[in-house]
Amino acid sequence: MELLSIGEVAKRLGVHPNRLRAWEKQGLIRPVRLPSGQRRYPVEEINRILETG
Repeated sequence: MELLSIGEVAKRLGVHPNRLRAWEKQGLIRPVRLPSGQRRYPVEEINRILETG
């Protein structure tokens, strides 16, 4: 499973990282949390968003 940082995902989707955090709170996107607490987004999640958008 390929994981992307919040900055990489924001750039690919053309949104601000805060938008991704808001989507997470709304349950629209599900990041993986690393032991350090950082968010990583599976490429599959990004593709799902792109397909539904």
